[in-house]
Amino acid sequence: MSGDFSLRPIPARIFADDIESNHEYITMRYAKQDINVLLPTERLRELEQREVIGEVGDRHFSIYDFLTSVEGVRGELALRLISELAEDEIDVALLLPVCELGHQTMSVLQVELEKAGVSSLVIGTDRAAMERVATPRALVAECPNLSMFGQPGNRNMQETILNDALDHLKNA
Repeated sequence: MSGDFSLRPIPARIFADDIESNHEYITMRYAKQDINVLLPTERLRELEQREVIGEVGDRHFSIYDFLTSVEGVRGELALRLISELAEDEIDVALLLPVCELGHQTMSVLQVELEKAGVSSLVIGTDRAAMERVATPRALVAECPNLSMFGQPGNRNMQETILNDALDHLKNA
């Protein structure tokens, strides 16, 4: 199996200056202006404080999503992620692909997470890719590519996308 099936933990309380990306499909331009466009940590904490959602985990995970081995994603990566989520007592996961192949990776992960009892939703910006890989439960964010949660500083758009995601999960 080829590919990087490792998990990279990200502390839940992270700032844009703390994140670097070596992924050819990620531009940090938007995230450096507002971390919530890529990883909505502040918006999730606000929902937690308002008791809209339960407790946000102490860490998030970054994965290399440009993976061609479905078997590797289904086996090695999914098993590792499921184990870490169980350790953290996480029962809901948002999956955020950043490239076209990433939609396949996240779709395969989603199926495995659901089998393990973790509700999940893929939030992406590439409608065609999500339809092509038949993502089981997905939300298309009508945002600039690589900015799943809208424009930097647009708190209303970020909240709307997260609220749509929550509604999607509740009605699934």
